Amino acid sequence: MWTKQIFFVIGILSMYQVISQEIYVSEVMVESNVTLTSASILASWNSSTTLTVTDSSTTHTVLISSSELVAECLVIGEDYSCNCSKGYAWSNEVCYYYGCCTEATCTKNVSQATSICVPKTQVRINGSVQLNSGSWDSVKTTVLQNGLKLLNGLASTIITVPRSSTPGLADFVVNVSVRLDTPKLQDILTSLQSNLSSGLIYVDTKGMANIYAPNGTVGYLENISVVCTLEEPTDTAGWNLSRQFERFSINNGLQARIYTDCAKEEYKSCVAVNLTKVTGAWSGTYECGFTTGTVRHTASTELNVALLPDVISMKFNPLIVECSKGKSPNVSVKATIPNTPANYTYFWSYNGDCPSQNMTKDTFSFEYNFTLDCTTKAPTLVNISFKNSIGQIKNEYVEIPVIRENDKACPMEVLNNEIWPKTPTRLTVVNQTCPVGRIGFKSRTCDNDTKWQEVFSKCISEELGKVTNAANNFLNGLGATQEVAKDIFQGIKNSSTSNSGSGDDVADISASIGIIGVMAKASVNIVLEEDVFPVSSFTVNITQSQFGTTLMYSLISCQGQTVILRDVYRSFSKY
Repeated sequence: MWTKQIFFVIGILSMYQVISQEIYVSEVMVESNVTLTSASILASWNSSTTLTVTDSSTTHTVLISSSELVAECLVIGEDYSCNCSKGYAWSNEVCYYYGCCTEATCTKNVSQATSICVPKTQVRINGSVQLNSGSWDSVKTTVLQNGLKLLNGLASTIITVPRSSTPGLADFVVNVSVRLDTPKLQDILTSLQSNLSSGLIYVDTKGMANIYAPNGTVGYLENISVVCTLEEPTDTAGWNLSRQFERFSINNGLQARIYTDCAKEEYKSCVAVNLTKVTGAWSGTYECGFTTGTVRHTASTELNVALLPDVISMKFNPLIVECSKGKSPNVSVKATIPNTPANYTYFWSYNGDCPSQNMTKDTFSFEYNFTLDCTTKAPTLVNISFKNSIGQIKNEYVEIPVIRENDKACPMEVLNNEIWPKTPTRLTVVNQTCPVGRIGFKSRTCDNDTKWQEVFSKCISEELGKVTNAANNFLNGLGATQEVAKDIFQGIKNSSTSNSGSGDDVADISASIGIIGVMAKASVNIVLEEDVFPVSSFTVNITQSQFGTTLMYSLISCQGQTVILRDVYRSFSKY
């Protein structure tokens, strides 16, 4: 009777006066009676036991520091009875060549296998099957279950009953306890596709790839790197960023750089993303993906950025503060920040005077009221500061415009139901109140001859504002895909449907020009395909009486789209 024991030997290897720790797999054949257990054999090997290990053409003497039983086979004549130790499972080689795929005793002679038992690794497979025709039924469920049973280390299979709105669709989740053999998984999926008469079966896995990211909270505007590795070679790799109700692809841009040249001998596939000056836009769940055929191996991690407001909008009332004898005018300043889950410490300061600090507590609008000191001729500055959880601070300030007695000024004027207050010469009044459905501001300058200039509107439609944000994200590398580019250009086209010649229309056109310029810059990193344009060409007309002319702009889609975008942008900038 022979007892076969397979175990890890962790030894200390001395070579060239450098001490390193290596792990070796050893097989021991012991002729014994049945009372001699593997555990007792291992216990007999103390820390002074040495082994001679041959690695390729090199022989090492290894000192055993610890050992672990991996598998044990009982051989009686030609009969084999093999089992993996607790925490181990049959290797893919044993499963797919010898037919031992579950935790049951294996009765095959697996002694020639390169790897018999491997440490258990939890891997989850998510996928869906869309039939080419017909509805899903119990027969097809059985076919799917039987196909998935061919996987090594199968722990559980869940097949979701299809919804009535999609009768030919079924989702499935499979849990296995060993690392997948990707070619074998692809063979199983291809076979199922044929047996079920379905389309391609795409799956995502978790537990195969490894991801490495900064620990803890990342500082606002810091530079970081996130790396993902996989042991086997793959065809393509990429990154996604997810937040609640949002998902973005990450590509090369001003703030993001994707690298795939980080692969090493132990990791045949690698993809890294380097981010510069991260803000709240880069906070969320990062997912890497390595794709071969219809199999995508993924890993994810949360990146927490110590948030600060990306934008601080400041308004004040009145728009012009009048300082005359005997007056102590009251001023109200309001600061607004985007909605955020973060709580900040904030404080106001007026000409260097810092009141007490406060917590935001899910508040996104802040007001500061004070009495302006008319006795000083120095500029009146009001500042608000926000401090995040790691002590970083972001400031924003406004200078309160003041008119004094005997100042040359343009008179107060009501134009199109908007009040433009008495304003000193060579000063521009900014009114941040826009019509409903628009965002931005309007401004008007009092010239040196105490005459009002025309109102300059930067009030753009809210939808165009969203397109502007999407274009800026695209330029930075966030959501930089052909599909997003197509949506951006469609948004520009939609904004050009109304051309009444009003100031708001001109503001929309100006914003559209800016978006085109942003996309031209972005096209340096991602080549825009022809079909991103809504039509082969579109034309925007502006009629503005104060210019005394009609301007026509065209954007043409063709193979030289990048050059054309830049040329269009330059032609716009002339006006």
